[in-house]
Amino acid sequence: MIDMHAHIIWGVDDGPKTFEETQQLIRLAEKEGIEQIVATSHALHPSYHADIEEVKEKLQLLTEWIKSENIQMQVYLGHEIRVTENIMVEIKSQQVATLNNTNYVLIEFPSATVPLFAKEIVKQLVNQGYFPIIAHPERNKLLANQPAKLKELIDLGAYAQVTAGTIAGAFGKDVQKIALRMIDEGLIHCYGSDVHNDSTRDFKFDDGLSYLENKNRQEFVEYLLENNERLLENKVLLKIEKKETVLNRLFGFKSKKL
Repeated sequence: MIDMHAHIIWGVDDGPKTFEETQQLIRLAEKEGIEQIVATSHALHPSYHADIEEVKEKLQLLTEWIKSENIQMQVYLGHEIRVTENIMVEIKSQQVATLNNTNYVLIEFPSATVPLFAKEIVKQLVNQGYFPIIAHPERNKLLANQPAKLKELIDLGAYAQVTAGTIAGAFGKDVQKIALRMIDEGLIHCYGSDVHNDSTRDFKFDDGLSYLENKNRQEFVEYLLENNERLLENKVLLKIEKKETVLNRLFGFKSKKL
């Protein structure tokens, strides 16, 4: 399995503080069956900016340690980039990283709102050949209350990633329900842990997938995991139809593709 959103590089943001803490996260990921991880430290965030050269150096050290421990896992370069009006300049100058050197860019909005220039940024990214992936929209107050705003961004060419811990209920029942509703509406395309530590923000990767299976959403599990694979291969992500409702089944109404 692939985790496409993880804060595993130590000493660069609000993720692990030491190399030893990172090592513990890798061992936890191995237990969860995760075989590939994109290291997505914060960039252009008001509180954190993980310098790309420092991230590369530490990623190399981590790769060497993983090999020395005979752990079957690969780790890749990435960033979780806070959306700014200059994001295109930062990407073009390679001061921030795409996901595993693909055309996919993991972007983040402030937790309570979406910048007024967000649509323009999505358009710019798409026009330049990039595919923006919106991190954890279910935890963004505006998008959670107005999912139509998320759909507008998706219609412009963006994708969205749900957090494993959200699905597992770690952020509360209300956010969990919002995430499920976004999945059912076809507004979610990727699945990531957004892991930060081994206690309060751990992987919960398998917990989230198991919850979806228990809620009769096995097809979404397969869909999300396949898209994570397609992302690393720089292939176009799949977009699934809205989950069919009881009314649709009874009266023959068809869901529209996004």
